[in-house]
Amino acid sequence: MIARTITYNGSLDANSAERIYDVVRDVEITGIVRFAGTGRVVLELEGDPAQVQLAQHRVERAVGVKGKILGKDVAHAEFRNHVGLSFLR
Repeated sequence: MIARTITYNGSLDANSAERIYDVVRDVEITGIVRFAGTGRVVLELEGDPAQVQLAQHRVERAVGVKGKILGKDVAHAEFRNHVGLSFLR
């Protein structure tokens, strides 16, 4: 099990953040998807390393998001024992 904080930067808006949430929710992983303001979406994910990587790949290739992501930062995070997946604005 791992915990990662993934920050996407670019021309992302609230609709893009909601699309990212939908994509990550389909992977069945725990954590938080946070719309941190125009151009920035932060994912705090916990789970199997393969599931975290799968979520990243699906987000980066998702319709409505692909082409809007200009940068990505991945960092180790502390476990917060999330239950389910939450979306915060």
